[in-house]
Amino acid sequence: TSHRSQNAKEVKERVFQELAKWHPVVQKVIDLTDADIIVERPVGKPLILPKWGDNRVILVGDAAHYMGPHLGQGTNTTFEDVWELSACLSNYGDDLGEALEHYEKSRIERTTIVQYRTLFSAAQMFNPFLSPKRFFNRSFAAVPEQAKIGQKAFSDWLYGYNLPF
Repeated sequence: TSHRSQNAKEVKERVFQELAKWHPVVQKVIDLTDADIIVERPVGKPLILPKWGDNRVILVGDAAHYMGPHLGQGTNTTFEDVWELSACLSNYGDDLGEALEHYEKSRIERTTIVQYRTLFSAAQMFNPFLSPKRFFNRSFAAVPEQAKIGQKAFSDWLYGYNLPF
């Protein structure tokens, strides 16, 4: 949302409102927190790019695949990007264009899946019983099937990743 609070009191009221259905302990913690130390920051939704590069320019990390904080994978996917990019640059020698093209092709599918799954994790904050298939089938058009699998299978896929090279 683009709404920004005008002062500390308004920020605290907004936190109460956003988390109104959460456990009463959360409400108590908010109540005991000084409004002046609550920081309000916007959280964007991912923009899923079909292409990350052009000629001799390529994007990595959040520039290529912004992730909200709900799955905690922004830094991890950036590390994967850097590893893959360095491997491509090393393995394709003098052909920079081919190296960048291979990097882009190898990373877009995985990061797109993680971006969609981050959206699902954000939705689960408000509905913990929401299933990936139900969420994606009613909310989005073309979601990769890997993003729709159950939590255990997704975690295995996510953390069992072996970087090429």
